[in-house]
Amino acid sequence: MNDDELVDQLRTTLRTQAGRITSGPDAWERFVSGNVTAARDRRRNRAIVPMAVIGIAAAVVIAFVALPRGHSRGVSVGAQPPQTVPESTTTTTSVPAVGPPGGPVPAGFEAMSVTFVSAQEGWVLGTAASSTAILRTRDGGHSWASIPAPPSTTLTTVRFADRLDGWAYGPGLWSTHDGGATWHTVAIPGAVQVSAVEASAGSAQAAVFTDSAQVRMATSPIGTDSWAVAGMSIPVGGGPVPRAEIVLSGRSGWVVEVDRTVVGAAQLAGGRWTAWLPPCLDVQGPALLAASSDTNVVAACDVGLWASYQGEHWYQRQSDGRFIDEGTVPVRHASAVATPVQGVVLVASDDGGIAATFDGGHTWSQVDPSPVEQLGFTTPTQGVAMTADHRLLMTVDGGHTWNQVTFSS
Repeated sequence: MNDDELVDQLRTTLRTQAGRITSGPDAWERFVSGNVTAARDRRRNRAIVPMAVIGIAAAVVIAFVALPRGHSRGVSVGAQPPQTVPESTTTTTSVPAVGPPGGPVPAGFEAMSVTFVSAQEGWVLGTAASSTAILRTRDGGHSWASIPAPPSTTLTTVRFADRLDGWAYGPGLWSTHDGGATWHTVAIPGAVQVSAVEASAGSAQAAVFTDSAQVRMATSPIGTDSWAVAGMSIPVGGGPVPRAEIVLSGRSGWVVEVDRTVVGAAQLAGGRWTAWLPPCLDVQGPALLAASSDTNVVAACDVGLWASYQGEHWYQRQSDGRFIDEGTVPVRHASAVATPVQGVVLVASDDGGIAATFDGGHTWSQVDPSPVEQLGFTTPTQGVAMTADHRLLMTVDGGHTWNQVTFSS
């Protein structure tokens, strides 16, 4: 047994004995009837256009965000023939066992959200027989096992920071600190709905909506449920469904609140959340963010969506903090953006597939036609995408090609 394995086992033992967290306040339940149905149906309203923010954290944590809408946009892309992850291009080495023993993949499992903490170990949240289900892989998606899921039918998203510490949310918040063996409800002071949770550099960050129509940021060490709420707040727009999303990279982070258009934002620096001037504040459309470092930050924006539509544009953050419009992207109404390394940008749409540039935007091409809603990278070469029809895609060559992952034991 090496030192890391010994530390993991000690943490599991201590946390299991530390007791259980009591249920959150009734305020969580008031949001279930209002916002959960559309999210779990995996459909999204064009008038809402919520945004996703996905990046590569220093701890190599990947997380994807479910993006609900209310109706399709009229362009349908059929499912591609099932494929397995190529054996020749990805390792099958398993990580040592930590967390609960796994069971068989439940029949009829439909994936909704995915999170990886390394190239080998990841989790997928979904549903089976109308119940929440969570699958875990320890060999890069070649095989999967079911683990306990929180006893909630409203959850839409899963995040893990490491092999032990994870969260599931929508609209309430649940946490695990023993790899998913047990889950506990968590109350963040003043919060009535959790919009996003991400983790990096030993801390978890949450964007929550309060009963005073504000977005507040909360922070907790990843191994505890000690959430502290920042003093600053972000305004909520006047549209039908406001949504805040977070992207983290190392100790840096950004959050943007979108309600039809970009409404407000905050930046994490020096351990503090402060007000931030985001990209695309004046383009009359929503924005998506992604980062692979604190210097490689990109945005995708629906320019003129609520005025005179000018297409999807991508923006690159400069050394002085400004975002420069780098031109159009050959997709309409992006659902996710990712940048695994400088000069490589992928923009996904749930009716136009994944478009990518590998030369800093000089040329773009469609690398997969699937209706993708979530997109991100665990390493510079390995990434994952979640489709609108509940399929998980994986790339092991930096986004050039994508193959379907089969959920089998």
